Order: sequence, then C-alpha cells, then structure tokens
Amino acid sequence: VPLARCLHSSKRRESSQLNMSETDHRISLISSAVQLDSILDAMLESLIVIDENGIIAQVNHATLSMFGYARDELIGSNISMLMVGADHLRHDQYLSRYRNTGTKRIIGKGREVQACRKDGSEFPADIAVGEAMRGARVNYVGLIRDLTEQRRAEETALQQREEMVSVSRLTLMGEMAAAMAHELNQPL
Repeated sequence: VPLARCLHSSKRRESSQLNMSETDHRISLISSAVQLDSILDAMLESLIVIDENGIIAQVNHATLSMFGYARDELIGSNISMLMVGADHLRHDQYLSRYRNTGTKRIIGKGREVQACRKDGSEFPADIAVGEAMRGARVNYVGLIRDLTEQRRAEETALQQREEMVSVSRLTLMGEMAAAMAHELNQPL
C-alpha cells in the first residue's frame, strides 16, 4: 500500500507539473500575441491581414486612423469595403483567380490605388501585398500608405514651377520691352 500511495503521489506531481507547463506555455503564447499586437500598432503604415476569402482578420492602429473605422467594424468584414471602383467590385474575383491559377498580379509587388474612408472620401494609396502561409491556410498581408500629402506636395511644386515659368516669361518680356524702348529713344 505505501508503494501505491507513492506512485499515486508521483503521478499527481507529474500531472501538476504538466498542467503548470501547459499553463506557462499558454501564458507565453498570450504574452507573445500581446507583444506582436503592440509592435504592429506602433507601425506608422496601415497593416491589414485578410484570409483567403478577403475577410479582414487583423488590423493595426494606423489602419483605424487612416480609414476612420473602429477595429470591430473591420474585423470580419470583406476588404473590398476599403476599395473603390473596379477593385471594390472585383476583389473577390481577383482572389478566386489567384487561387485557381496561382498567377501573382499584385502579390510581391506594389501599386497605387484609390481607397475609401468610412466617411466615403477617397484618397490615393500605395499598397504592397505579401502572402503568408500558415500550414494549409493562406493569409494576405497588405501595407498601405496614404499618398494624400505626397500628392498635395507634388501639386504645390507643380504650381510653383508654373508660376516661376510665368514670372520668367514676364521678366523676359519686360527686358525685351526695355531694350526696344531704349532703341526707340536712342536710335543708332
């Protein structure tokens, strides 16, 4: 009987240690997930993760600021809600074509698109998409940069360039007029 008690006690300790080990592992996973979320939220660019059907699985804080949505409004929704025009209408077809053919059109590349905020306003955005495999499941990770300020700066630079050309022409015309007046007042 003492040996049976000893074996039973030993099994309880092993079971207790196993449960503690599982608990420690779960705590470690949760801690890692919280740390990853914190890192993603510190990013200045929008990060959106979608599943193979185009359903938003994860977003960072920059995404919320850029598009004006709350996190729970985006998670579980189709990514096409953030798109306009043909991309909005055909995004699910794009995903289906990629699943069927494997031909990458945007994955691994970047391109400029028009995006749509919650208030309906559109803005130019640069998007880069990557593919992340997790077992048999695939997720797509999009990094999005709002190009609104860049476009404004480009427009301002273009306007200033045009104004300088105009001023240069006026200056040239003024110089020519002064030379003509001089010649008229003092003929050879």
